Amino acid sequence: LHTLYGQSLRHNTNFFIEYFALDLIMEDGECVGVTALNMEDGTIHRFRAHKTVLATGGYGRAYFSATSAHTCTGDGMAMVSRAGLPLQD
Repeated sequence: LHTLYGQSLRHNTNFFIEYFALDLIMEDGECVGVTALNMEDGTIHRFRAHKTVLATGGYGRAYFSATSAHTCTGDGMAMVSRAGLPLQD
């Protein structure tokens, strides 16, 4: 994630820091964006995109004992699964 962030600084990139991704926006079997919750005011936003990159980590916290970060809750994989897309390691 740090490499992705570092490379994006070289371009005219907008960052939405305090947002929590909820679901992928799918059209004809293709991901065209994401819906997200603004954590500051509770509003829901749609972000349309030609390409979508998920950098959400794993799901180690689904287990009682894990060495992964507390943020590895499987949210990204849940979005992919709800969208009907295949999961891959």
